[in-house]
Amino acid sequence: QLTPYARFVLTHAVLYDGQETFVHFGGVEGTSCVLTGIEPSQYGRMWGLGVSFDFKNNNYLSLEYDYESKSRYHMSSGFIKYRFEWC
Repeated sequence: QLTPYARFVLTHAVLYDGQETFVHFGGVEGTSCVLTGIEPSQYGRMWGLGVSFDFKNNNYLSLEYDYESKSRYHMSSGFIKYRFEWC
């Protein structure tokens, strides 16, 4: 049995606030670097496509592709999943 599917996920940062990042390198006393003014993405979006194959004897194979987008950030990822169930 073949089952195609699609999904869309919209995320929203509840604690949307500026951030500070502190960097410390080993062997150096104190904070080595402070980066201020970082603004996280308030919204994120992910689109996904996949197909699932249901074989006999409780064997399942899924092929998936996801595309994630945030402010100036884009990521593509692919997955191959195999599952075997027994009782």
